[in-house]
Amino acid sequence: MSTTESSEDPGPEVRVRWGLIAGVTVLGLLVTAAPFALVWWQGDDFGEWEGLLSSTLTNVGTAILLVAVFWFLERRFTAHIRSEVRETARATAVKETRELAASQSSLSRRLDDIQERLNTRVSEERQMQDQVVHRLDDEISFQTVHAALSLAQELGAILHDELTVPVGNGTPNLPRFVFRLSASAAIPLHRVRSDDELTPLIEVAYVSPGPTTRPVAVHWGAETEADAVLDELRRDLTAAGLADQAAHVDVSLFSNLRTALDEAIAGRRKDPDAWLKGALSEWVNAEWAVTGYGLEHRGHLGMRDQEFPVQWNGRSNADSRMWKPPAPPDGVDSELWTFLISRARRVHRPGVPFPK
Repeated sequence: MSTTESSEDPGPEVRVRWGLIAGVTVLGLLVTAAPFALVWWQGDDFGEWEGLLSSTLTNVGTAILLVAVFWFLERRFTAHIRSEVRETARATAVKETRELAASQSSLSRRLDDIQERLNTRVSEERQMQDQVVHRLDDEISFQTVHAALSLAQELGAILHDELTVPVGNGTPNLPRFVFRLSASAAIPLHRVRSDDELTPLIEVAYVSPGPTTRPVAVHWGAETEADAVLDELRRDLTAAGLADQAAHVDVSLFSNLRTALDEAIAGRRKDPDAWLKGALSEWVNAEWAVTGYGLEHRGHLGMRDQEFPVQWNGRSNADSRMWKPPAPPDGVDSELWTFLISRARRVHRPGVPFPK
């Protein structure tokens, strides 16, 4: 069926309604005409024409008047109903709008309360974290250093759960030491039953630029004072033939550790004054750091991790061995730049796949 045919078809309900109206109209006309037909057929015995006509006109007039009255009353009634419906709808809409506004206001207040509590939690958490690091300003002990390293490890602020820092101002000739959390069994290894029987330690190991006769590492326990740790490092370096390095060991090692931890945590939290983008691996000096992001500079120089050769060619890795570092940035000494690249290559170095 076409669209035109569908629009012209009044439908079965409309056809039935008009048929009913026509039927009622015809029936009314027949009933009205019936007395006149009987007079015509029966003569004056059925009644007088004048009386029939008068009563018929009276009935017709009465019917018309009733129709008018009903039409008028129906319009008033319909208008009243419509007014009541509109008023009811308006009142319902106003009520629902007020309830919705009240609900939204209540929800907004609840959300504001949640946000305020969250902000309070974040603020308190950061204050507690800052306090852990700031305790190093007042006391350098196993407990304070262990707590600060544990916090940095928990936040993922240090790469591979260890941190390398230098002594002094971090120039290439000065020794560097890696701090990592460790543990030692309080009883023989074959009798260890749980982690509760392990003693927490801090391993402080010398980072040698070349081969040494023996590794230099101190395991710092809760009963050892900070000066004893420095003294043991100095003596072990001397015994390893590194007396020139031992001569530089002093409390600046702990000062640099505190600064490095503070910057690493600030960078992980994305504090407004933070400049580190990645987890800290080595605090080279006050301006340079090796992170998971790459070789970073406080002034946004340096290199991304993707810029270091990390592709393995499957045989000799000649591409990596033939790689030449880029020229140093403006204002950076070439000797320092070579040293910085060598420190960064310890983290961002060519990958060697496992044999198949």
